[in-house]
Amino acid sequence: MVSSTASLPSPGGALAPEQVAALDAALAPLTADQLIWASGYTAGLAAARRDGTSPLATSASPIAAAADIPELTIVFGSQTGHSESVAAALHQSAEQAGFAAKLLNMSDLSARKLAKAQWIALVVSTHGEGDPPDDAVMLLEQLRKPRAPKLEAVKFSVLALGDSSYAQFCQTGKDFEAALLALGATAVAPLVECDVDYQSAAAEWRDRVLNDYRNEIGGAAGRPALQVVQPSSVGLRETIATVVANQRITGSRSSKVVHHGELASDAPLDYQPGDSLGLRVANLDSVVNALIESAALDASDEVQIEGKTASVYEALKHSLEVTRITGPFLDAYAKLDGVESLQEALETPEGKKRVMTLGHIADVAGRYPHAATAQAFVETLRPLQHRLYSIASSPLETPDEVHLTVAEVQI
Repeated sequence: MVSSTASLPSPGGALAPEQVAALDAALAPLTADQLIWASGYTAGLAAARRDGTSPLATSASPIAAAADIPELTIVFGSQTGHSESVAAALHQSAEQAGFAAKLLNMSDLSARKLAKAQWIALVVSTHGEGDPPDDAVMLLEQLRKPRAPKLEAVKFSVLALGDSSYAQFCQTGKDFEAALLALGATAVAPLVECDVDYQSAAAEWRDRVLNDYRNEIGGAAGRPALQVVQPSSVGLRETIATVVANQRITGSRSSKVVHHGELASDAPLDYQPGDSLGLRVANLDSVVNALIESAALDASDEVQIEGKTASVYEALKHSLEVTRITGPFLDAYAKLDGVESLQEALETPEGKKRVMTLGHIADVAGRYPHAATAQAFVETLRPLQHRLYSIASSPLETPDEVHLTVAEVQI
């Protein structure tokens, strides 16, 4: 520790001996990491003091002042992990901004507990034909009961994840918004609906939530309690992996078919207990070639996809959904040159239903030929999605592999 004021020069003059003693006493219990954090904290206070906005002149304690700030409660309901990852990213951003925030799964909440929150950011997915995730069912039922608690003091924002190929798109998010409004809660922003390529819209929603929350608490955000925020592993890291083993682990007489799969990659596989692995499997050559033929494309033509240049064949095989017919695809495809007859078919519910049941995208392209460029065609297709699976191995045991246990679903 520094014990002489001569070694503490500053633009505004050296510290007095009693100030040095007080500083030494305050810093003595801190670890090296906490001292680094404290240096940034005091630098921020110095900048605020120069601007005339420092709270320390009138506030007895940053911690006491922060106690009056409404906590940001981040709630998620998730079937496959997408909503959870969005909510976790918001929680991480909120903590890094110095906000008081907590992350909760809907299965750990009741309507009465929710009524105690003041500011809620809610992320929920819809699966099947408008069904809520398993962990959201009970909370939604409680909010809809006649004796549900009033929520007049609650402000909220909802992000709904869904798949536009289903008729009840983002229905669970709409149900939660309706239930909260019916109980007197205030929506601080309109509901945001996200399709399967949700990342960009989710990031915009996250930034807006933090902005709205910052405006709500005003200058209080400048008075966070001292804490060391540990880095989080939330986020997506992509790599190419090879299936090195695929073994059925249920007997031939079992009603369930479960496989043990092992994947290896040349890149480092950095994961922790509780992490999930998202598999994005390349489309079959036969399906890709059928679409290229029916859409009259040249497989070697170059297109821009995901910010990179690729051949039509590579884009269709590795980056784009090439099978399922969706409403957004039909709307986009109908705007291409040469497919006016499709526009006419989509003008009535019956006509749209007939087109939706054609089978695959290749069937649509074959029935309604287009005269557009390859770039225009690939822009009608949505990104190829990944499916999340819980990791069933330990990096300590198999550092170069990831193991999965997957149940086969037959429709």
